[in-house]
Amino acid sequence: MGSQLKKIEIGLENHIQWRQVNDTLKILWLGGDPLVLTVSVNGHDAEALYMPLNKKEFIIKEKSWYTIESLGKSSEVGLIPSYVEEEVAPLNWRPTPRASQKSG
Repeated sequence: MGSQLKKIEIGLENHIQWRQVNDTLKILWLGGDPLVLTVSVNGHDAEALYMPLNKKEFIIKEKSWYTIESLGKSSEVGLIPSYVEEEVAPLNWRPTPRASQKSG
């Protein structure tokens, strides 16, 4: 992972919509209001982390999906490296739970 930092301000009018990274990405909470980082490693299961309450930094593994939203007026995050290739999901995409396996 490179050491270049990209700073992004996230607020009421903007967020980082669901996207899949093609490389490992470190997310850092740099300040402002708490935010929620939601990660799905497989497009089905998802985990929500509150930054800085749970953690101040988190590693997104290659091929994982993530989204970030502020829980207040303004939050600042850092991304390391400053650029990774990403696939941005359609606006209404979210992880889809798997169909339950009923035995019988």
